[in-house]
Amino acid sequence: MIRLISGGWNGDLSGYDALGAVLTALAWTVLAVFAVRRWFRWEPRR
Repeated sequence: MIRLISGGWNGDLSGYDALGAVLTALAWTVLAVFAVRRWFRWEPRR
């Protein structure tokens, strides 16, 4: 995210670098969602 923000602010981020940063952020998001659904179990409130 920092690379995307600084590249957008400065205007020195190429399309290839932006795509790589977006794919990396997407992969981390998918991994985090998987981890939360797998290892964090909450019981419903009564």
